[in-house]
Amino acid sequence: MSDVGTAESARAGTREPRVSAPTDVDEPVDETAHLLRSPADARRLLAAIERLENDPDAASAPV
Repeated sequence: MSDVGTAESARAGTREPRVSAPTDVDEPVDETAHLLRSPADARRLLAAIERLENDPDAASAPV
């Protein structure tokens, strides 16, 4: 669950927006970004996404 609110800024008397997100949200995003850096990994990842979009039962099939 994220927490949206305001936090005191380094400048006295100003308030800036703040958002907190659980760290477990960052891990899949970081992993996906890492996979997309390599052209071969990016092709495999995009092919897997396409398979899932075309056949939802493919999620339970072995790779």
